[in-house]
Amino acid sequence: MIQKVTVTHHFSLYPKLCLPFVCHLFAIKDYRAQCMDQVILDQKLESLRCCIRRVEEKTPSHVIQLIEDQDILVLNLTRAVQLCVDIGSHVISESEEPAPPTMGDVFSTLENLGAIMSITCKSMRKAVGFRNIAVLKYDVINREIGYAICNNLLIDFRRFTSEITESRVRLVPLSPCAQRY
Repeated sequence: MIQKVTVTHHFSLYPKLCLPFVCHLFAIKDYRAQCMDQVILDQKLESLRCCIRRVEEKTPSHVIQLIEDQDILVLNLTRAVQLCVDIGSHVISESEEPAPPTMGDVFSTLENLGAIMSITCKSMRKAVGFRNIAVLKYDVINREIGYAICNNLLIDFRRFTSEITESRVRLVPLSPCAQRY
């Protein structure tokens, strides 16, 4: 409490001298928060890349061979979908948009923000549907459909990763104080 009074007292006595210092402190805090956010986002993107690699390694050359590694594939695909939702939620939290009510709405909000393209939004919303079927056991996953999903979703995940990475550069400006110093 004493520190707050002291800072306020000095600020009121020397506003022109203290303003750059105060802005510098806020810029450091914002910078650290942005760095931490970037670290978290980078970790999630790397986890997504690992899931993609694992699916690539385990996807058989023919649908008949899918039975052996189907559980591994489904697990990594559902993880990848969840990571995309987490990444999207993280990006949305940095904007003025309210938190989306559903997993699918995360991708619609990202599209509205200009972070992903319409085609990516549609495919990721479908991926959420697949995830719900796989995780909540709504239905048995047909082998042919599972095989097609393994091949098609990898392209969608890569496009999502690329678009999110590119949009981070455009959507996350520095704070006004950080731009000055």
